Amino acid sequence: MIKRVEGLSEALGDDHDLFMVEEALGSDKLSRQAEDYKALTRRIRSRRRKLQKEAFKIGKVIYADKPGNFRTDLDRCVSELEKVE
Repeated sequence: MIKRVEGLSEALGDDHDLFMVEEALGSDKLSRQAEDYKALTRRIRSRRRKLQKEAFKIGKVIYADKPGNFRTDLDRCVSELEKVE
């Protein structure tokens, strides 16, 4: 479960970072006029779609269990982490 949560966190974080880059580029007139602006934004959007698809896939697995089972798994993971520390 820990690896899944880390994967979800990574996918969502990368998606957010790319969103912020695209927003910054879109708000800058010089960037929008650059020859490769459209190609770059297409690549950003494509990567974001893949990251979001991955995040939804992981999220479905993480949250598929009933709340009680989820809580049991979460408690087990926390106990394992406490043993490592």
